[in-house]
This record gives sequence, C-alpha cells and structure tokens, in this order.
Amino acid sequence: MCISIIDLTTSNIGKRATLEAPSKRQLGFAAPQETPAKRLRTPSTVREIDALITALQLYKERVKLASSSPEVFLPTIVFEKHPALPKKYKLVSDFKFVDVGNVENTIYQLQQSIIHSLIISHEGHFVFVTQFEGYVKDKEIDDVAIINKLEKPVNTLRTKLETCQEGRNAWKELKLLCGQFEVVITGGLYGSYTECSGYLGVSVPTMLCDDTSLLLFSPVIPAQSIACVRMLRNYMKKQSLKCWLRKSKYFADIGFTTPSPLSLDNHKNPYVAICSKVVRHAANRSLNKTVSKELQEKLKETRYWEQMGLTKALSAKKTLKKLQDIKTGGTQELSQAKRLLIEVVLNTRY
Repeated sequence: MCISIIDLTTSNIGKRATLEAPSKRQLGFAAPQETPAKRLRTPSTVREIDALITALQLYKERVKLASSSPEVFLPTIVFEKHPALPKKYKLVSDFKFVDVGNVENTIYQLQQSIIHSLIISHEGHFVFVTQFEGYVKDKEIDDVAIINKLEKPVNTLRTKLETCQEGRNAWKELKLLCGQFEVVITGGLYGSYTECSGYLGVSVPTMLCDDTSLLLFSPVIPAQSIACVRMLRNYMKKQSLKCWLRKSKYFADIGFTTPSPLSLDNHKNPYVAICSKVVRHAANRSLNKTVSKELQEKLKETRYWEQMGLTKALSAKKTLKKLQDIKTGGTQELSQAKRLLIEVVLNTRY
C-alpha cells in the first residue's frame, strides 16, 4: 500500500511525493516465518515399478505385432545383400521339442529353427544367425558344458545376452536357453535397419551389448546346415568330439564361417596344419608310429631350425636341448606356442 501527499516544504511546494507504507517489523510486529511448500517425490522403487510396467506393456505390444505381422520386423538390408535367402519368417516363443533323452534329435530340431533365424532387439538391432553351438547342462550327458550351480534351468525359451569373464577379460555372449539346453550363437550378420556387418566367434559386437527385449524369428523354410565339432580348448573330454556345432551351408559355401580346428591339415601355415593334426589324433586316441613320422616330416617344412639360430636340422635329442636353452634366454624368433608344438612332435615316440 502507498500513501500520496503534497510535500509542503518551501523547495518542493506543489510537488507530489510517494511514501512507502511502514512494514509490520517497523510497527513492532514480528513477521511470521514462511514455510516453503514441500515437494512430494515419488519413491525410486515406485518409479522403477512404473518403468517396468511400461516396458512390459510395450513388450506385449511388440510380441502381438510380431506374431501377426513378422515381416514388419525383418531388416530388408540382409535380403538385399543376399537375395537368394527366403524371406518368410515366424515368431518363436518356445522350443517344445527339447529332450535331454534324445540330444541328437534336439540339436537337429534346433538347427531347423535357429540357422538363418533373426534375433531382433527393442533398440532395433538384429543378429541373423549363421552358426551356433549346442550344450547340455548335465555333466553325465555333456562333460564339456560349463555349469553354474546357482543358475536354475528355464522351462521356456529365453533369449539373452550374458556377460562372461575369464581373468581380466570380459565379453558378452548371445544365448538361447530352454530346459537344460544352451545354444551359443557363434556367428552371424548384425546391424540395424540401415547397416549390416558380420561377426564370428562367441563375443557379441559392441553395438548389441546393451540391447533388451530380444525376439526370435525363425525361417518358415529351414535352411540347410553342416554338422561340425564344437570349437573347444580341451578335446580330451568324452563329449568333445560331438558334432553339436551347426553352420549355415549357404554362408559356409561363400567362406563366411569359423574354421574347423580338427580339419586344418592343408592350411597354408604348416604350424597350424601340424597342430590341427596333433590335436585330432590325440582326441581320437589314434597317435601311432606312422602318424608320428608324418608329423615330423611335416615339421621339416617349417625349417624350424633356422628360427632357432641353426644352419641345419639336428637330432631330436639335440633339438630339444636347444629348445631348453632358448627358454632361458636364447632367440625370441620362435614363439612359445611354436616351441611347445616342436617339443610335442619330437617327443612323440612309439
């Protein structure tokens, strides 16, 4: 409130002045303490639940659309690059044929559904599967499988990205789980609706690592596939030679596939060829005098002695002695892997 008066001082006669009304404090009244309005916050747990409900609703809508119109989800870029591939797909929600009592039949049924399948994420990325490895989470059936005792088998199909770690190295694998069966995707095309690349191996490309809500689409017409031995580190276990790796024949024919570690006898690198033959015969328990002689003849093609600083090949005994000297500070031209392979071949006696 303002009060207007006529200032009657001599110097300001006729001029209007404006005076501020006195405050309550000036009049002797204490001003009441103003309490700021409190802002009501939604508890974080409630927000998280709301977000999950929203995500679930969106997922249900995606599944409904994927069931009725799977063609909407297909990345056309794959079929533009490979026009010979069939384009009819269906959404897969379960593998009812999984049976640990008949592993071979289950693997066959899996190849029908998974080779050339499309796994599409909520983020719009895809993997077009060209090969996979099958495992059974039962040591009596598959002593190669890695079993986590804290992980319970799922009764229905589950598609997931799983973090794996060994020492300081960590990576993500794309897996399909159903019952005691585990399928690890080991190769495929990947990308978005505008780009497409390829990858081979268990490690999923970075683009896909944080993707969610994965949907699986299988080809209506199953693709032809090739049965191979799985890519392992230890081929001395009972089930290590099971042909539970499946590869797309179409992509294998054009060279997009992982090599078969036990079938590299004709590899251009003689060390690789020798190693493949050693592992295969060891796994099959078929090492004998004839094989040993063949390996030693093949080893001579590498002229390994030159990498050891020698002018000619020595006897097996002298070569092994020289290798021991190299380990303690000799030439570094031979890698540890090559030294080990030479030792294995020269030490094989029958």
